[in-house]
Amino acid sequence: MFKGALTFAMTAKGIPFYYYGSEQAYGGGNDPQNRESLWQDMNTDSDIYKMTAAINKARKTMSVWDHPYEERYVTDNFYAFQRGKFLVATTNSHNDQNITVPNTAFGDGE
Repeated sequence: MFKGALTFAMTAKGIPFYYYGSEQAYGGGNDPQNRESLWQDMNTDSDIYKMTAAINKARKTMSVWDHPYEERYVTDNFYAFQRGKFLVATTNSHNDQNITVPNTAFGDGE
C-alpha cells in the first residue's frame, strides 16, 4: 500500500510530493530517529528507490503534466486514473485485483 501511495503522490494532479527518505523506506520515529541520515545510506538498489526512478522516468517520458487528470475506475479497493497515455492503477488491498478499466485512450494491444 505504501508503494501505491507513493505512486499516486508522484502522478496525480499538481506538483509531485515526496517525504525525505521515502525512497529508502525510512520509518522515522521520535527524535533522533525522525531524520535518518540519507547521505550516508543512499541505497540505489532498494526496491522503492528503483520504483521511484521508474515512475519518474515514465512521467517525464509521457509528459503527464501536459494532459488532464481523468478518473477511469473507482471502488473501495481500487482506483485508476489516466493522464494522456499514462494509466495509473492503485489499490489499498493485499488481494489480487482483476479489473477491466473502461474508456482508456489505449487501443487493442497497447
